[in-house]
Amino acid sequence: RTRLADPEPDSKAVEKLLEAARRRQERSAEMIKPGMVLSSCLPTSFLLSQQFFHKSIILILDNTEDATIGVVLNRPTQKMISFENERGIRKRRVHFGGEFAAGSSSTSTLLWLHGSEDLLAAGCGRLGGKEGAAG
Repeated sequence: RTRLADPEPDSKAVEKLLEAARRRQERSAEMIKPGMVLSSCLPTSFLLSQQFFHKSIILILDNTEDATIGVVLNRPTQKMISFENERGIRKRRVHFGGEFAAGSSSTSTLLWLHGSEDLLAAGCGRLGGKEGAAG
């Protein structure tokens, strides 16, 4: 069934829709916490303009009133990084984590996700999730 839309919508109806959208946005911002892993779903105009989010798995690092900071986990690049540890020289694939520096795509930013207690004790990084949010 198809309905014709009113060519000039009622300003009160538009305001009600905008207010409902603001309330939904506020509720969703309150639900997103550091340490959560999110998955993109249905295509939207935002996903069309930010296509690296399509079918992305995103780890939330921080969520404030001003911004939500997350990193895309499932976008591998062709680049490899080598490092040496007690097991010898290791190689890891570099993943594209998303846009940084206030919306500009930056390839100079490197974020290393680790679970090493030794690095944490040395002050390199912080715990994610509830523990990290409290500290």
